[in-house]
Amino acid sequence: MNLEIGNNRKTWNAVCALALVLMLVIALADMFVPKPTEAKEKANRHQQVNELERKIKTDEDYLQELILAETGTWEGDQEVVTPKILQTVSQLASAHNVNLKSFRPQSPVSDGDTIRAHFVILADGKFPNMAAFMKALESNSTKIGTNVVQIASADQESDMVNATIGIVAYIKAPQVVATNRRPSTTNTVKPRPANNTDTTNSEEKTNGTKE
Repeated sequence: MNLEIGNNRKTWNAVCALALVLMLVIALADMFVPKPTEAKEKANRHQQVNELERKIKTDEDYLQELILAETGTWEGDQEVVTPKILQTVSQLASAHNVNLKSFRPQSPVSDGDTIRAHFVILADGKFPNMAAFMKALESNSTKIGTNVVQIASADQESDMVNATIGIVAYIKAPQVVATNRRPSTTNTVKPRPANNTDTTNSEEKTNGTKE
C-alpha cells in the first residue's frame, strides 16, 4: 500500500485513524489506571507534615544543644541562681560604663532536668560601650546567651542609645544523691524470765526439816 503524504484523502484517513487509536489508548488508561483517592492524598499530605515537624523538632533540639554547649549551665535552684545572674550583669554593665535600668525575669521553660531562664535587660549608655557590654554578655565565662537585641538612639546630638536585651541562661537542678542507708535498729536485750523453782519440793523439804 503506497501512502503519499500530502493534502489528500489517504493522508487524512491515516491521521484520523491514528487520532482514534490515541483516544482509545487514553480512554483505556483512564479506565484501568487507578486514580489517587482523596483519602490517600490526605494521608500523604499528613505524612509529609509529620516528617517536616519531626525535622523541625530535631533541628530545634540540635540548636538548643549548640547553645547549651556554648553558653554552659548554671548549677542550683532558679531562686538561688537568678541573683547570681543579676550580679554578673550588673558587674559587666558597671565595667563598661552602661547604666542598667532594669532586670526583669520572664517565664522559664523546662527542658527535662534543665530550665531555660529568660530575662529582659533595659539599659542605656554610649553606643561603643553598649556594643562592648553586649559582647561581654555572650562570653563563655558568663554562661549567658543573648536572643533579642533592640537598640534605639536616645539623643540625636550624641551617641547615647537605649537598649533592650533579651538573655537566656540554662539552669540545671542539683541532683539529689540517694543514700542507701538502712534504718538503724537498736538491739534491746530482753530480760530473761526468772527460773521457776518447784515450790512443792521446797515445801516438802521444809516440812521434813521441821519433823
